[in-house]
Amino acid sequence: IATIALYNSNWTIKARVVTKSAIRTWSNNRGSGSLFNVTFLDSTGEIRATGFNQAVDRLYDVLQVGRVFFVTKARVELAKRKFSNVNNDYELHLEQNTSIEPCLDDADVPVIKFDFVKIDQLLTTEKDSSCDVIGVVVDCSEVSEIATKSTNRAAKKRELTIADDSGYSVRVTLWGETAEKYSEAGYPVIAFKGVKVGDFGGRSLTMLTSSLMYVNLDHADTAELRDWFDNTGKHRDFTAHTSSTSSSHYSFDHGDQRDLSQIRDATRGMSETTSNYSVRAMIMDIKAKPLAYPACRSPGCSKKVVEISDGRWLCEKCNTSHSSPDYRYTLHILIGDATGTMLFQAFDDVGKVILGMSANAVIAMREANNYQGTDNALSRATKRTWNFVCRTRNEAYDGEPRLRYEITRAEPIDFLEEAQELKKYVQSDWAA
Repeated sequence: IATIALYNSNWTIKARVVTKSAIRTWSNNRGSGSLFNVTFLDSTGEIRATGFNQAVDRLYDVLQVGRVFFVTKARVELAKRKFSNVNNDYELHLEQNTSIEPCLDDADVPVIKFDFVKIDQLLTTEKDSSCDVIGVVVDCSEVSEIATKSTNRAAKKRELTIADDSGYSVRVTLWGETAEKYSEAGYPVIAFKGVKVGDFGGRSLTMLTSSLMYVNLDHADTAELRDWFDNTGKHRDFTAHTSSTSSSHYSFDHGDQRDLSQIRDATRGMSETTSNYSVRAMIMDIKAKPLAYPACRSPGCSKKVVEISDGRWLCEKCNTSHSSPDYRYTLHILIGDATGTMLFQAFDDVGKVILGMSANAVIAMREANNYQGTDNALSRATKRTWNFVCRTRNEAYDGEPRLRYEITRAEPIDFLEEAQELKKYVQSDWAA
């Protein structure tokens, strides 16, 4: 499958059918018809195939999920990513001369292939993309009914909350028959393939018609999560995805974008308490110490905790102790642009976005003496350019005024949006 490309019709693949849609029909001013989709998988990758009209009649009953076939003489086209969650730049159209032959020798063809994303890494996974995740179900809602926006028809839904050993949890929405038939008890491990990443109320996941769900799958990751949860995971709290970037209510504003020299000039001798602004800059360096502090796990509290004699951690504000702290980022980040460099602080929400993992995960590597892992995490975060929302605070320290520069939000650069902004400039009076 990995060798399939445009303008190359001399190929045959030996692949397993891993998904097959129901037959769908359409009718519009140009006519009517029917179609279905299948996903083929081999050891090199997967590809989506679509059959229309006569291909539906000829091939729908032949292509059975789980069976292996020799496929040839299908037309190769660029994938329409809007309609597909399959990780391939191409897709196949099953035509009248497409050959589909059963293959009985299927031992070398995988049954399913996953590319799992850790739940804490969903912060840096692109919205509306699809991904594979695996986690332990820690909460399950009742089935509810809502009216869909597109058709205004009633639809059944159920929300699962899954968690993994990154210390994060995320909501996964099941729809229709899948939602109604879900009846797993306890804390099953579920693997999801091809779920859609959303940002409603923070990062969330949604099953599509092409998504797959496997309960307690016979897989190494399932066994690993099962062992982790039964021994340690079930005794801890999880961090929910409540925001895709940070808690700041300001967003990057092109109209208020400044370079670092302008920030230095504007804040020199500033009299107001706080100033907010936007800046595009590259992360030049992240100081290795301090990276994070041990925080209270109580909801709504993020105060620093101290380790006490019995190995527990005490929060003096809440007057409660915990078996382990919830580490939260407190970063010192050197950012730079064409006008110079400046040192900023950043806290937990921004740190998760920039490093792509929780502070708990970074500290766990450090405590396991995996200093190379910590260094790699910091190195991956540097030399990347972001749209930052920042603020400067005028504070008093030992009776003396002091400016503190802080990053309150970090947004990956949206190149389509940037191109649209440049178009506005080119068409404006400024460019005339």
